[in-house]
Amino acid sequence: MGTVHPILNEYSGQIPKSLQTYKSIHAVENYEVIVEHTKQEMAAFRSLDGVLPDGRTVRDVLKESGCEESIEDMDGLDKDRIRVVGALNLILEFSEAMAED
Repeated sequence: MGTVHPILNEYSGQIPKSLQTYKSIHAVENYEVIVEHTKQEMAAFRSLDGVLPDGRTVRDVLKESGCEESIEDMDGLDKDRIRVVGALNLILEFSEAMAED
């Protein structure tokens, strides 16, 4: 079994551990697999009401992850959502580049 690429390890620290992207990175799956999971999760994270492939909403994932302590703080949840989307975008770009090599 290989080791997690240091850049992906850094980026994955910025997303909830319950996301398939995180799990794929830390299972050291092929970059193509990571790209597919990241694309699916980025699509879901377009809104707080987005639904992940496993049926959970973005809002629920963020709350489960402890991203925002106050359940009623929609601004905080949305900021966390935007931060996660940014990290997923970095993961996607890096993984696509690595898949091409």
